Amino acid sequence: MFGVLIVAVSLEQKQKAEENMKGVDIKLHCICKNICNTAKFKKDHVVTTRHKDAFRNGFFRCRKCEYYIKDQHYCPCCGTRLATSPRNARCKRALKMEIGRY
Repeated sequence: MFGVLIVAVSLEQKQKAEENMKGVDIKLHCICKNICNTAKFKKDHVVTTRHKDAFRNGFFRCRKCEYYIKDQHYCPCCGTRLATSPRNARCKRALKMEIGRY
């Protein structure tokens, strides 16, 4: 049903590819690296786990690490974009009413 694709790569091509990748910093995004659980991370960033009024106070939520982080648009731990509003429609509506978007 499904075939297996076998790619023959010469040793020369493999070495050339490895040389081209030297010095390239590969970042794994969207995977929590547990940097957020260290004391240094909590000292360097304004972080909370309390969800009550977090969005109203200017915090953004990382959905992977489950932390609310202030003054960032991307999570310093895993690199995902932070949520700027709640997912729940009722909470989202309440937030927008307070801000004055309605």
